[in-house]
Amino acid sequence: MNKVDKNQDAKIFVSDLLRGQKTGVLATCSNNIPHLSVVGFAFSADLKRIFFATPFATIKFKNIQQNPSVELLLDNRKNIADDFSSAVACACAGQATEISGDSRNFAHQLMLERHPELVDFLRSPTCSIVEIRIFRYSLVKRFQEVTDLFMEEPE
Repeated sequence: MNKVDKNQDAKIFVSDLLRGQKTGVLATCSNNIPHLSVVGFAFSADLKRIFFATPFATIKFKNIQQNPSVELLLDNRKNIADDFSSAVACACAGQATEISGDSRNFAHQLMLERHPELVDFLRSPTCSIVEIRIFRYSLVKRFQEVTDLFMEEPE
């Protein structure tokens, strides 16, 4: 399989995983102290951006303001023995920033379509919408088959 085919396969796999999962584990870091939190997310059709909502008064939001480098871990494990051979994980690495204006409106609509149960939360004046500009997806299958899909260079 050539590089173009491998990248296309990886892109399809990432797209399927993003569509199949509604939540992921966000890793942020500040002052060398990592922080993990579960977030609901939406994503752009070109896979270059992932969005999530968070209150301003959270550790993750404060960490992003200090250090915008983040990773979002997605996986399809089911907590069964077959996970060792069939589960897939994807680390989505990028730069996170709070968004406003048209970008926020676009992300807000995507979030509402994907998570209608969050309508009140998303309308709250204490809610921020954060965009992750993805530069790399790292797919891991069978615990050792790693494929990196680069979207753009990190800033």
